[in-house]
Amino acid sequence: MSLRLLELAFYLAGFLFAAGFVYFLRADDPEWTFPMFVLSASMFFLGYRFKLKARINSREMPPNHPEPDDEAN
Repeated sequence: MSLRLLELAFYLAGFLFAAGFVYFLRADDPEWTFPMFVLSASMFFLGYRFKLKARINSREMPPNHPEPDDEAN
């Protein structure tokens, strides 16, 4: 699955959860309103994360930049 398709899937899930949020908000059901809001916000942020990750990975590293060493800590 490509990253662009995965990003689109997260946005679609976020939209569906947002529609559920509006439905439960209008139905005055507080038990489901907050979880739908949290899920929709999470899906939108996850979709945006893929866009940011692609932008960061598209940058070129300087030629004399050393690779990060995880074992140094």
